[in-house]
Amino acid sequence: NYRQALIDYQQDRRQLIQFYDNTYRSLRQLLRVMEQLELNLEIQRRAVVIAIRRVDLTREDLAEPTPPPEPGQPATQLGPTAAVNLLTALSDLRSTQNNFMSVWLNYYANRMRLHRDTGLMQLDENGAWIDVPLFQAAEEAEATTEELPPPLPEEWIRDAFEGVPEAERPKFDDADPEIIRTSFTKQE
Repeated sequence: NYRQALIDYQQDRRQLIQFYDNTYRSLRQLLRVMEQLELNLEIQRRAVVIAIRRVDLTREDLAEPTPPPEPGQPATQLGPTAAVNLLTALSDLRSTQNNFMSVWLNYYANRMRLHRDTGLMQLDENGAWIDVPLFQAAEEAEATTEELPPPLPEEWIRDAFEGVPEAERPKFDDADPEIIRTSFTKQE
């Protein structure tokens, strides 16, 4: 009957609004994560540069010739820590490179997730992601976007009440257009 259909329609409408709210909330959270990952990525880049410099300095220390011994003195050798310093520097370099790759892979995965969640992900014929800048993909999609759900034509509502006595029919002339024709727009 009409009342149940109206109740169902309003429930569906509320569910759609709730879906939009949840989508916006998850996108905002994803954007915050992206900002954090960008900052962490820059920190890891700097850490790799520092680790490379440390390895270079340690190698220079090892390659530096030892000072000539004083007459009658035994030849000086490298200290026991020179090799340990190089091994530690190389280990730290490997560790910072691993951290950098981990952060970069998380950043890349979140970029893919952002493209997917916004509906802007483009795939090639093999199903691989085409990495298009987000703003470019948004501009391309905006040119073809249609408003969902489309407005409900009044004729459909009138046709739905064929056979219903005039006294029980809703008055469309006096009704709020928002009730008759519900159209969701982008929430600013």
